[in-house]
Amino acid sequence: MEGYFHNLVGGHVARYDIPPEGIKGVILHVLNQDGMSTMLSVVGSIGKSTSAWVDGKPVDLNRIYELFMKNADREEVVEVETISTRNLQRAYNSSCGLKNWIASVQLKLKWRNHRITLGDMKTDKCIGFWPPEVPFVIDDASSI
Repeated sequence: MEGYFHNLVGGHVARYDIPPEGIKGVILHVLNQDGMSTMLSVVGSIGKSTSAWVDGKPVDLNRIYELFMKNADREEVVEVETISTRNLQRAYNSSCGLKNWIASVQLKLKWRNHRITLGDMKTDKCIGFWPPEVPFVIDDASSI
């Protein structure tokens, strides 16, 4: 998985979505260095919003949404600067065969001269699709 995460660094946020009602976080669609798209959902713990900072100052998620809207309007690039994970786990949905990874996360993005940080490496989690090039052992995965 190290190569997968390494390939996200330098990638661009192609699109973002606001999660469904009740989930407080951000869904990012990232084009990695190879031009392949992957989806990352950064969410807070139950009842808590995703931790977010702009230029080192804590902000509400609505501020993050505003920045992404400005970026989309101007067609400027939001770049993945770093992604840090810990406690990486596999998750498998047997009803549809979906393979995911879940980890504590801190994602740092660069937009113009601003730095956006999502996740606190403690309570915030990131969920993504398991990359097809990395072996996935269903027996070791959590069931979702």
